[in-house]
Amino acid sequence: MIWRQSNPQTPAESGNQQPVKRFVDWRVFGSVMTIAVILAFGFHRWIGLNFWACLALVVFAILVNGLIAAVEDELPGGFNNPKPDGNPDKLR
Repeated sequence: MIWRQSNPQTPAESGNQQPVKRFVDWRVFGSVMTIAVILAFGFHRWIGLNFWACLALVVFAILVNGLIAAVEDELPGGFNNPKPDGNPDKLR
């Protein structure tokens, strides 16, 4: 999960302060970027395109894939909304 708590203490232990959420889990980010660099290097060697252009394409593809997955998961019948809509025209 990308969102993680940096201070997992209960509010009573931390003096009524809410735990602060980190925007990025650096272990996940590092793993994804390592895979992206490896893929970009492979495309660079295979296609012959500039390495930085290949890296930009791979990172862009990862971001677009995440956006499509997030939108699809919210639709009726998706991962976050498993009950299909009652409209038979929208059923697959």
